[in-house]
Amino acid sequence: MKNPDRITINRLPTLATFIIRLIHASGINTGTFVATVIYLARLKKRLSPTTTGSQCSAHRIILSVLILTFKYLHDSNCSNKSWVQYCSYAMDGNYFSSTDITKMEIQTLCLLGWDLSLAEEELYFELEPLLAPIRQEFSRQRTHGSAASLSNKESFSYQK
Repeated sequence: MKNPDRITINRLPTLATFIIRLIHASGINTGTFVATVIYLARLKKRLSPTTTGSQCSAHRIILSVLILTFKYLHDSNCSNKSWVQYCSYAMDGNYFSSTDITKMEIQTLCLLGWDLSLAEEELYFELEPLLAPIRQEFSRQRTHGSAASLSNKESFSYQK
């Protein structure tokens, strides 16, 4: 394993860039990503707020949780060699080996208590910040916008 501390901060992509590239390279779907968010929330509750690590610790956590989620939800036999390639693309370089990824998976499973079950309540709780504005907009439209919505439909004209 390459020493994570040797990954220099100027070569390490931002976490957002890493996630976007990893999702693009691996073809992760929305459902898998949502489940990943649930597992990350579980980890956040279990890790101390003062926990520190190397520059790439957040990248390692995201990677391992995403892999575990993908394997669990899809019962996939996607090899860790494939994940090394996806990660290499996402990080602009080959930072992790198959052995590193296996170790990350085991460490993450231990932190999660080997429990990858998903409860509907967790889904609602974790998605609430995203769903609340949508619910508010629907509610606003129902109370204030039904007449405006009807007039918009009436004013629409189809042109050939």
